[in-house]
Parts: sequence; structure tokens; C-alpha cells
Amino acid sequence: MDLKYRKQWLVIGWCLIALAWYLSLTPTTPEPFKLWDKMNHFIAYACLMAWFGQLYKSNRIRIMYAVGFVIMGIAIEFFQGMGPHRVFEYNDMLANTLGVFIAVIVIYLKGDGILYWIEQRVLNVS
Repeated sequence: MDLKYRKQWLVIGWCLIALAWYLSLTPTTPEPFKLWDKMNHFIAYACLMAWFGQLYKSNRIRIMYAVGFVIMGIAIEFFQGMGPHRVFEYNDMLANTLGVFIAVIVIYLKGDGILYWIEQRVLNVS
């Protein structure tokens, strides 16, 4: 189950990481993202982990991404605490970490073929 557009999926994934940093450090949350705060954190980190978990099949690399996303969530909270517009919150770190953890579980329960399905059914890649 190889992805034909793996490089493009990686570029999109790294853009999603950049978007997470931007949305986390911008002075105010843009209107479309003003859901319940902790749900935003959970969904964002679950999506990031699920995205990269599909691009790498190696358990070692998946674990490295999971640890990396947890560290990223913690680092962003510290950066938010340093600025005048955002606040440091342990609960945000917890929501981020839970998002990563749930995504890892879903990936290992065979939820790792969504991008492949998109290529086959939506983009009609043979």
C-alpha cells in the first residue's frame, strides 16, 4: 500500500505543522477555529499524528513523531506563556497529548489507510 503522492502528502503535513504553530502563537484565534479550546487542541494533535502515522509505517518513526508532537505541544505552551496575548495551560498540554495518544491507537487499529483511500477513490490513482 504505497502512496503515489507521498511527497505531496508530506508537504501538506509540514504545512499543517506550520499552521498549528501559527494558530497557537498568533495574538487571537481566527474566527473559524473558535471551538471549545481543549477540543481544538485535541483535534489538531490527533490530526497531525494521524496524518504522519499514515505516511510512515515504521513503528520507530511513528513513535518518534508521537514524542515529537507531545514535545511540540509542551513547547508551544511555554512560548504562549512568554507572550502578552496567550496563556500557559497544563490542560492544553494534556489535550494535545491525548490527541496524539488517541491517533496512535486509531492508526494501530488499521486507521492508517485514509490517504491511500483518497488516492484510489478520489484522485483515481492506479
